[in-house]
Amino acid sequence: MTNFSKQEIYAEAHGKGRYINLLSDPGFKAVFADEKNTDLLIELLNVLLEGERIVKSVNLARNELHGRTKKRKSSFLDVRCRDENGIEFDVEVQGIAHKNLFKRFLYYACKMFDAHLVKSDKAPKYSYDIKPVYVIGILRDRLDSEDGYEFPKRLSSLITLYENNEKVRVSSSLNIKFVQLAYFDKSLRECESTFDKWCYVFRNIAELTDRPESFEGGVWDRLFEATELANFDENTISRYETEIMDDIEYAFRMNDAWDEGQAAGLAQGLAEGKAEGLEQAAKNLLSEGVSFDVIAKCTGLSIEQVRDLQKKAA
Repeated sequence: MTNFSKQEIYAEAHGKGRYINLLSDPGFKAVFADEKNTDLLIELLNVLLEGERIVKSVNLARNELHGRTKKRKSSFLDVRCRDENGIEFDVEVQGIAHKNLFKRFLYYACKMFDAHLVKSDKAPKYSYDIKPVYVIGILRDRLDSEDGYEFPKRLSSLITLYENNEKVRVSSSLNIKFVQLAYFDKSLRECESTFDKWCYVFRNIAELTDRPESFEGGVWDRLFEATELANFDENTISRYETEIMDDIEYAFRMNDAWDEGQAAGLAQGLAEGKAEGLEQAAKNLLSEGVSFDVIAKCTGLSIEQVRDLQKKAA
């Protein structure tokens, strides 16, 4: 086990800028799951769903779906909200596009959709007068293929219900929106649309030391104010630091568990499990922006192995 401190690894994971990392789970929630920032959440939803929905107000909805725990990042939603018309949205950020990510998002959408059947006191229990749901994923990486299907190699995709032959949308009930930031390669000068600027912010804000001149006024004043670490209260910073350490703690536990397993003489199956677990821990740390050498020291993998994992994710 390395003597490299968890605090040093945290410093790498957080980034070196003055603003919170919006592509980390805790950073995203610290901003967009805060009631005082619902105006920013509305702006983000309207940019992501331009031409699809116009959101005027939202209420944050938490802890409504069963079977979600905080023990694994892949098992809970980041930000859930409902607009004034009862339409529900989940917005989640992912650093690594894990296998079966689309199936997981589809499961989320189905659970949200199913929950509508028992919510209304005014309608019969199984009323079908239910509202559409949207699951929105903001991904640093590209989507992996699933069941032989290669997802479109584009920045933004909306997956919904179509009739196969006519190519006509038959329902807006279940909707999954992906933004694959791996396909965003514009420089600051090339960002012209509001959508471009949001993508730029998500990809780069954690490393910024100052706000770019082209991000002055309106929503950008609010966003950079809401993401500046100096403006967070002590409790929020504490939660942010605790949650960002989760993946780091996981990596350390994997090494500790392996050491204990060796001492107990566990079988080959544990060795295979250890390798898989360490790779997953390395992927999680990569998604938080931790450097190769830190991840190698933390997991016991070689720098070349870590680099290969990043190449596969890309």
